[in-house]
Amino acid sequence: MFYLKILQNFIDQLFNAFSFKQATGVSLFKMQSILNQKLEDLKYTKYRTFFKKLGGFNNIGFFVHYGLKEKKPCYITKVAPNYLISREHSFLNWQAENLGKKKQFSSSVEMVEKIGQHYLALTMSFYGQAELVSQVQLKDLYLRMRACDEGFKQIKNQNKSRPMFLNSIEGDTKIINLINNFVTTPSSQSAFEFIQQFFNLRSGMLVKSGLSPVMLEEAANQIHQGLQAKNLEPYFGYVHGDFKKNNVRLNKGELYLIDFSYTAYGLRIWDLGFWFSKQKNISISKLREIAFFFELDEFESLLFFYCFMLAKLLHIDKNTLKKNDQKLILEIIEEIKNANIV
Repeated sequence: MFYLKILQNFIDQLFNAFSFKQATGVSLFKMQSILNQKLEDLKYTKYRTFFKKLGGFNNIGFFVHYGLKEKKPCYITKVAPNYLISREHSFLNWQAENLGKKKQFSSSVEMVEKIGQHYLALTMSFYGQAELVSQVQLKDLYLRMRACDEGFKQIKNQNKSRPMFLNSIEGDTKIINLINNFVTTPSSQSAFEFIQQFFNLRSGMLVKSGLSPVMLEEAANQIHQGLQAKNLEPYFGYVHGDFKKNNVRLNKGELYLIDFSYTAYGLRIWDLGFWFSKQKNISISKLREIAFFFELDEFESLLFFYCFMLAKLLHIDKNTLKKNDQKLILEIIEEIKNANIV
């Protein structure tokens, strides 16, 4: 069994080296050596560097840099397409320049390196995975994220060219399309048409799950009317875009975020809807409790329910929903139907 594990690790390393070279045009081992040397020149200490494959659609993987003196991971380097790393780096620079140290919610950037023609490597301080995230900790992180809201609004109202992180996200994944076409412009006619198409693409699954696409479209229409009638400025702000437990880190008792490729300015409640859509066996009463705990007003509570529903349906195309999720979506539709939105 022990030898099988060694063999499997060896095969994994060979596969990682092959896929890395194929994607970037650069040898994995050469890249490890370059990053090590750059960090050692920067920090005057020795590191051992290991590569790990990443599960994300756009990411090649990451290098973890272990300090030989510290005997623990000190830095992490993410490898991804130029446009995503540039977008992320653009936001991180803005945050460092515009927010005080205590208000920042990311680790610090150490360096950015070019890999071949189409990829960049972003090195940041290493923070450990947050195994358990309490609702109190989550609220504290969410409120720290709000420190960006005013700065984002000022940028949007200026005639100057906007920083890269406020442009549309390049790419054609489901989450990118939802952020670009709904979260950032929720009251537009194009956003309404996008959501109708979003439900139409999932109509087969919805019918199999006992849900009527017509009911969902009616709920979407009601939300759209509310979005057009309301002044949305109080509900707009910083959006992380991929707000989930895997992107949360812990350092000295405080939570921090990683992966800012989908940063945007839009309906800030999208992040909470997306976060809680990942939880199992959640109920409508629990969603109401969450809305109360985060001090959402009546309209933002409805937007929270709605974003939760969209996030729940995001990656489900053909499979049927679980019974609990079917029931919850019906209850959300009923909640929207009975609300006095306009």
